[in-house]
Amino acid sequence: MEMAKEPRAEVTRRAIINSAATSFIHDGYSSASLNEMCARAGVTKGAMYFHFSTKEDLARALVAVYSDKILSTLGAMPEQSGLGIESLIDWTFAASKVIATDTRAKAGARMMQEIGRRNGVSDSFMADIAKHVETHLDQAVASGDVQSEISMDLVAQNLVMQLRGLQEEAAGDAQAFKGFVQALNVWWQLALAALVPVSRRSYFYEFLRRRTDRAQAEFAG
Repeated sequence: MEMAKEPRAEVTRRAIINSAATSFIHDGYSSASLNEMCARAGVTKGAMYFHFSTKEDLARALVAVYSDKILSTLGAMPEQSGLGIESLIDWTFAASKVIATDTRAKAGARMMQEIGRRNGVSDSFMADIAKHVETHLDQAVASGDVQSEISMDLVAQNLVMQLRGLQEEAAGDAQAFKGFVQALNVWWQLALAALVPVSRRSYFYEFLRRRTDRAQAEFAG
């Protein structure tokens, strides 16, 4: 039985978004050309305006792709696993790989920076992530993996801000992902030294080493 063909409108819309992603990555929001986007996608401006009224609408669509993908990686984390720190380490590597290797998410991350801050989308997105992160940190405190005297709210905000900065760096060049993975590894080593009781550090350092090796192998493959 033949599979149903995708509606032409959806094919066109996806082609426009993919083309816009390439332009936004290379040129940024202000310099990106709608004419170039249309030419690359093989559509007329009229076809583009049927789907997106303005360049900002295109940018917002990519921001939505980015936020959906990152929140999906969060949603995959088992909240009742008792593995608070392990889950967070896994998530940072998974989310970062999305930014480094997915063109549309990469463009969305850049657009989040360039237009998301002025309309509050960026702040709302990061606050949502911080809440998820804090949940896992609270689990880590309950299991004795994180020192309880530390403010989990501040730690969650710091982790999210640090990750955003690292992801912005990775978003610029997918080929730099291996170096980025190592930078993430170093960040986690510093965080573990500050958060985790001495008696538990060797376990988490080894967990981090294995996760870093896996991330490098996944990207190489």
